[in-house]
Amino acid sequence: MNVDVGDILGTVTKEIIDCSAAFGLVPKPVGWIPGWSYIAKSAGQVLAYILGVSAHNTYRTCVVTASLSWRTAIEIASAEL
Repeated sequence: MNVDVGDILGTVTKEIIDCSAAFGLVPKPVGWIPGWSYIAKSAGQVLAYILGVSAHNTYRTCVVTASLSWRTAIEIASAEL
């Protein structure tokens, strides 16, 4: 994983957190956007959170929407084009 992918994953994580927070699931600090260092340090926790959210149909929409929105950008960043 390169820095560009990490930055995109930070943005995707924020979108999932914001979406699920709208359902009253996750409190978050105002204006906080997880960056590369956050993703690197807490990848396991982020993955567990996303997998947990994915298991609930209500919150799964957040993960599916974010993945559909960012898939191409992540693939391009992964290819380092």
